[in-house]
This record gives sequence, structure tokens and C-alpha cells, in this order.
Amino acid sequence: MTQSIKLGFAPTRRNIFSADAAIEYANLTRDKLDKMGVNYVDIKEVNDDGLLYDDAGMEKIAAKFNAEKLMACFSPMKTLGLNMNVPG
Repeated sequence: MTQSIKLGFAPTRRNIFSADAAIEYANLTRDKLDKMGVNYVDIKEVNDDGLLYDDAGMEKIAAKFNAEKLMACFSPMKTLGLNMNVPG
């Protein structure tokens, strides 16, 4: 018997780093999750960037994830350089 999980995907960024780079790598990660067939709940509609970076967004994301009854949450930092190899 195969089980699946529903994953919350909330990519983050810090204001002192490039928002454009964070968006680019968050989208590459989304593409990879899609290709892998991962069942995930995204935060694209929370703000224009589709990233978690402020308290207002955090409240909306928490409410959405709680309503979706997720089994896990994936919240990668998309602007630290170490994440550059994730989408590959």
C-alpha cells in the first residue's frame, strides 16, 4: 500500500537579498516538485512574489496551511546560495 502526504510549500527570502533571485529559485523548485509529482499546497496567491517574507504573509500562510490540514511544511530559504543546487 502506497501512502502520500500533502506538503505545504512556503519559500522564503530576506529583504536584504535579491527578491528576483528568490522568485527565480522558488519557481525552479516549484517546477521540480511538479515534475516529481509531489502533492503540495503553494502560497503564490498570498502576495505578488509568492514568497514568505513578512508577518502579514505569515498569518495568511498559516491560516491557509491549517485549513488544508497539511502533514508537513517545506520552507526553503531561496537567497542564501546554498539552495542554488536544489532545483537541479
